Amino acid sequence: MQSFFSDALGRTYEYRAWFSDRVRIVLMAHGTSAGDLRARLSGDSGDYKLVAHTNAQIKQVQIDMDKAEIGVR
Repeated sequence: MQSFFSDALGRTYEYRAWFSDRVRIVLMAHGTSAGDLRARLSGDSGDYKLVAHTNAQIKQVQIDMDKAEIGVR
């Protein structure tokens, strides 16, 4: 899995899913602060950019990442 999709920001974003990105998402989701994740709007072929997320949004991104990893839609 090199990327996955999430609607955590209210629109569908594609998230980069390199091993380092997945670790960062998990660590941030288990914390209490907001932060930036590498993402791009769905359908955009440009580079992934750092996008600000609240802690609740990061938690949702982790849920969506986990679902994508096990093949649940």
